[in-house]
Amino acid sequence: MDLRQLRREFSAIGLTVLACFIGGALVFHHVPEGVRCLDASGAFGPLGTWTRCALVTTVGIPSAAIVALGCLVSALAMFGRLRRSQEQGVAWGWLFGGVVSLLPIALGLVLGGEPTSSSATGLWGSLVAHYLRKGLGPAGGWLVVVLAASALTVVTMR
Repeated sequence: MDLRQLRREFSAIGLTVLACFIGGALVFHHVPEGVRCLDASGAFGPLGTWTRCALVTTVGIPSAAIVALGCLVSALAMFGRLRRSQEQGVAWGWLFGGVVSLLPIALGLVLGGEPTSSSATGLWGSLVAHYLRKGLGPAGGWLVVVLAASALTVVTMR
């Protein structure tokens, strides 16, 4: 086995472990009411708690789960289980980043566009949805999300 293939396999193993770690931290770490996020503990230790808090606070639980899934899909591609060209890999990266960015905004609009962070939307989705609703109204906010999703589709599905 050549050195390049060996590096690729080790990178794939690292991404698989990262996907399991993020997924496990999302599933098994629960922050009780009245406790700060960083004071909670769980099966994945302080690093799992910090990882979960950072992802959930930023983009919410659904998008954090997509981050874990994206790591796993990238690992499968590196193992050679998914056939793709280099250009397809770039398109999948854009699609992955776009969905992680747009999903919290759409969930924020569904939940009414409140400016407070929730576990579904994170800080990103709550604030962007709030200002879209405030500036453009509910229908205008949804039009922006639909147009952004359409642009993402055009860019990635060439």
